[in-house]
Amino acid sequence: MYMAMKAGFDGVEINAGSNHIGANFISRFWNRERTDQYGSQSVENLGRFVTEILDKARKLVGDDFPIGVLLNGNEWNVFNVGDNERCNNTHLQCELAKLFEEHGADYIHARSAAWGAHMLDIFPDVAFIHDEPDTGYGRPLNIDKFWPEFIQDYRGAGAFLNAAGEIRAAVGIPVITTGMMDPRLIPDVIDEYIGSGKIDFIGMTRRMYADPDYANKICAGELGEIRPCANCISCWHDTCRVNAGLVRAGGEEMPEGYKIQKTSTPKKVQIAGGGPAGLEAAHVAAERGHEVTLYEKDGSWGGLTRTAIAYKGKNEKIADHTEWLVRQCEKYGVTMATGKEVTKAVVEDLAPDVVIVATGGKPT
Repeated sequence: MYMAMKAGFDGVEINAGSNHIGANFISRFWNRERTDQYGSQSVENLGRFVTEILDKARKLVGDDFPIGVLLNGNEWNVFNVGDNERCNNTHLQCELAKLFEEHGADYIHARSAAWGAHMLDIFPDVAFIHDEPDTGYGRPLNIDKFWPEFIQDYRGAGAFLNAAGEIRAAVGIPVITTGMMDPRLIPDVIDEYIGSGKIDFIGMTRRMYADPDYANKICAGELGEIRPCANCISCWHDTCRVNAGLVRAGGEEMPEGYKIQKTSTPKKVQIAGGGPAGLEAAHVAAERGHEVTLYEKDGSWGGLTRTAIAYKGKNEKIADHTEWLVRQCEKYGVTMATGKEVTKAVVEDLAPDVVIVATGGKPT
């Protein structure tokens, strides 16, 4: 932490959540065999690994450098939610949060974790990806199907709010919560929790991958303008599925960043195919200043995403993204027509400068 402070960072967070080493010490599920002062005989012993880090760090960085602690709000398991005798429930996590506050933590970051069963017992979809994850959101981890208690009434958005609220009531320092936090979906819930003091901040990562301007659009009240995160967790082991500019913006491939550059030579553009590729090409070309016509031979937009929606269920926000693409096309004046196939005659009749073929892949 001292090195981080000297390097110019504004603060440091101790990761005692998920299944990392700090969490392994404070979890009764994992830390059940030690009989020394780092064992599970008391709250003080469970938290000792983290409190010793806090004590040493505070001596090195002083009182003005923020130090937070990431803490599981509770530990879930397949049989019940947070009450298994070998899992830490929210009451115990509140006691640990108070202990960390006493040792100089400036805030608590509350999320959650899953113990008590092998991951495949809870999330069978995990068998179909190449890495085994430690927690579950989205496509590889179909919590809507395999863990309905987790999402409660929010369909995943704000899943840890209640646990974070209990921790906030127990401590005198700010509490941040994360976990599929998407104010686009539950703005009133977020407002109520922050406005009433149940939590102090919300944290987002993947939502900002999908739309780096997310926070500004929230502040402007432009919820419909936010490019939705699909909850697919492709970014966890690859890159963002709905924002191809992620890691490219500002680099050699996209030196202009995310700002769409207006063209000095507008063209007439005809696009065949109203799936995600065609819709994306259409609204970007129109925003650049081109005259765009988009045709889809079927009666609705989305292409093969319609099949994906039927298969993946509500937890993965594929339909939200399709609706956003359609809104962007309408916003920038794309001429759109469904039920119309692009044939040679159609192209000759429109006489475009450019034809983009986005007729989709064929599943095999």
